Amino acid sequence: YQAAVCLTHVLMDNDDAGRTAIQKAESDRIIKVSEYHFTICNGMPNAEFEDCLDVGIYKKEIEEEFGIDLTKKIFRNNKKWSDRMRATFLSQGKPWNDQIEQQVKYIVASSVKSNPGKSLNVHKRSSIDALILSIETKLKKTST
Repeated sequence: YQAAVCLTHVLMDNDDAGRTAIQKAESDRIIKVSEYHFTICNGMPNAEFEDCLDVGIYKKEIEEEFGIDLTKKIFRNNKKWSDRMRATFLSQGKPWNDQIEQQVKYIVASSVKSNPGKSLNVHKRSSIDALILSIETKLKKTST
């Protein structure tokens, strides 16, 4: 991308896979620290993009589509979103597999698309706000 004179910026989940991918990209000199952000949520050792979202924007649709209850304690802890969602499904006697996970993520993405201004969790959005600021700064530099 750099050879094509493109600006790049990466948002990675702050989990083992994301950290490993960034570490490899840095050691291969493909990316610099200023060119990426992790989805970091205070109090969570691992976090995914979905952890930065307000559950209220997708809760109703997920509950109606799959017959689960996202208000249960098992969904409210500091594990990353996909682990919490998996545990929630299984604890309520529902299957969890790659296909269901993709369906759930599609509903979440559709909910974000429908409610972009209300999508971020006010307590977990700082890494996304920092990402936005970095991109805006890069764009300002290129337009001058």
